[in-house]
Order: sequence, then structure tokens, then C-alpha cells
Amino acid sequence: MRIHTDATLATLRKAAAVAQVDMVKCEPHGSRTHARAFEVSLRGSSKRRPNFYNGDGSYAATWDQWGIFLAEIFTADREARCGTAKHPIYRDAEHFDAVTRYRFDGHGIVPNDMHGDHRFKYAAPYTQACTQCSASHTWKV
Repeated sequence: MRIHTDATLATLRKAAAVAQVDMVKCEPHGSRTHARAFEVSLRGSSKRRPNFYNGDGSYAATWDQWGIFLAEIFTADREARCGTAKHPIYRDAEHFDAVTRYRFDGHGIVPNDMHGDHRFKYAAPYTQACTQCSASHTWKV
């Protein structure tokens, strides 16, 4: 995931530690909208293999682990952006909180019903909810 931010590499490392993930890729890039950008890939405790699987037995980061990681970055830089300027996944911290329905609201707070792999199903227009916990997300914000 490309993250445009004014935060430093140290912030991303701290976010990875809080989320309990391995940052296996963190390539610096230029950014037209922020001081810098990083292309980030995470390994975590999902039951799924990462897109960049190389046969080393690793697993992808869970949706919750990504959420905790990004929440830490948005705590440090409220104007950070994930994705591109034209097609952002998360425009800024406010958008991230709205899309994830405030599940990761709070510095270093791990959701009490966090688990491995969510199964999201239709819950309401533009909203999906996990069938096993309180996680939900929306895309009409």
C-alpha cells in the first residue's frame, strides 16, 4: 500500500511494532502532496498468504492489524493519505475513521474482539459487517 505522509520512517516502524506485524517492504518514494511516500507491505497473523508470498511460510497481516498500523500513522499525521491522490483508499484520518466505523479510534487501542480473518457480508447500503465480531466498514463517505 502506498502511504503519502509527512511522518518519518521511525513512525512507520513504531506503528508496525504497535500492530505486532513485520514490515517486510517499506520503500521510500516521492510525493506531490506530502513530504514523502512509502510503499508498505506487512506480514502478520492472518490465515492467508500475502500477495508477495515467496514460499517462506509467512502470512499476511489481518484487516485489524492493518487498521492498527494505519491508525498509528494517522495519529502522527492526520493528513496522511493511503493510495493515490486521484484514487485514495483513505483520504486522511477523518476518512479512515469513517470508513472503518471508528474501530481503530484511539492511540494504540487494540479492538477487544480482534480476530484473524474477517468475513464481511452486506449489513446496510454501502456497509459490510463481519459475521463474527463488531468490525464493519463502509465506502460511501
